[in-house]
Amino acid sequence: MDTDTTSTHPLGAVVDGVRDSLDEATSCPIWSLPDADLGEALAQLVRERARLDALILDLVRQADVNAVHAATAAASTAVWVRQQTRMSRAEAGGAVKLAKTLDVTLHSTKKALSQGRVSLRHAQEIHLAMGRLPADIDTDVKAQGEAALVEQAQTFDPQELRALGDRLYQVVAPDDADRRIGEQLAREERKAAASRTVYFGTAAPGIGTVTMRFERAYMTQLHGMLDALAKPRPGPHGRDTRPYDRRLADAAIEWIGLAQAAGNAPTRGGTKPRLTATIPFQYLRDLHGHGVIHTTLQATASLNPDNPRLRGS
Repeated sequence: MDTDTTSTHPLGAVVDGVRDSLDEATSCPIWSLPDADLGEALAQLVRERARLDALILDLVRQADVNAVHAATAAASTAVWVRQQTRMSRAEAGGAVKLAKTLDVTLHSTKKALSQGRVSLRHAQEIHLAMGRLPADIDTDVKAQGEAALVEQAQTFDPQELRALGDRLYQVVAPDDADRRIGEQLAREERKAAASRTVYFGTAAPGIGTVTMRFERAYMTQLHGMLDALAKPRPGPHGRDTRPYDRRLADAAIEWIGLAQAAGNAPTRGGTKPRLTATIPFQYLRDLHGHGVIHTTLQATASLNPDNPRLRGS
């Protein structure tokens, strides 16, 4: 059979042999394969594909070490790989990184891939999981973590292995993981506290706005307090027709009133916060002419500055 390989290197002959074997395999009538043999054939081909992936990564790594791209117009090994294989940018870049990591640090994973015990996807997940470990943890701990993932990769699929990899640090070094997680949480809490803000603004005449930003835990508490006051309250015409955001706003107003009425409410200059409106009497009289004085008798009185009811209110 004609081949495209012209290299005299032994690997060239191997590639030719693989091509010839695949040509022969694809010409076989698969329909005649007994059902009992389908599963084993499939499993063996997947294992051999993993071994081919390991060999491909070895070639990528050698090209990177030799800086083959420098003799071409390619700007990097990843670009050179794309030119040779039509891989996507992300796939080629990932192949270069994975090939280097397998060669330099993840020796157990490289061996398992070359033996077909794990797939390329498994190797990629192990690479990601190991990369999330702190750089300064003990080398033996890292080796234990890699060995554990390689073993689990022979039972779990890549997606399941990713979930296991997310907890790798807590499994191989639980005490150190707890300490680091505690330090990280403390830093995040300090950062969140430092970013607390409350802004008061004006949306329209007579309407104000408030924007608040603080930790989610306190926001949850505030929401819970307002939600308790925002329960639907049937009115004179039946059910409460206010939307939830309106009920929350009304609850906030009610909550302010409750806070002011509390015995330990905060004060400014010894006086609880209050709103005082001063309206000239002449303006009020000219605007309305009369008003209702709310007493136990609900009496109506004219707006006369000499009216004793007004003076006593």
